[in-house]
Amino acid sequence: EPVDLNACVDNAWASLQHLNGQGRMQLRNRLGAEAPPVLDRQALMTILRNLLRNAIEHASPGICEVRRTRTGIEIADDGPGIPERDLGHIFDRHFSSRLADTGGGRAAGAASGSAAGGGDEPKNRGLGLAIARQTAVQQGWALSVRPGDTGGSVFALDFTP
Repeated sequence: EPVDLNACVDNAWASLQHLNGQGRMQLRNRLGAEAPPVLDRQALMTILRNLLRNAIEHASPGICEVRRTRTGIEIADDGPGIPERDLGHIFDRHFSSRLADTGGGRAAGAASGSAAGGGDEPKNRGLGLAIARQTAVQQGWALSVRPGDTGGSVFALDFTP
């Protein structure tokens, strides 16, 4: 079905504000008013919620920007970024749990308490990015990550790989 990307991003963001203590992470929705792509809305929402949650938990305080690309969207943050050695693993299931268990340091999904409020690690830590990638693959989409030009991380969701 044709999907309003702006509405999806805004709805996903609104659903996560209980995690965004004191509005520490700000959203900049820069998708514009282009024609809505034909996509599976539920799959897109699953991916958006996981990527935006990751930004809130691991890049706060800061800015998360969602923008259109020629073939999809990008979700970029200005947080601490992901160590180069971890980039190839962040979509692995339970990657953050392995890091926490080995004292391997902080990576996306590897903080020892949420930046949005602290607390104990839920048992499903390290699944969000794996779920996002698997959902993308099931749709025939591609999800990748790279360092941002000025820091942080950029997750690219390509609808036509």
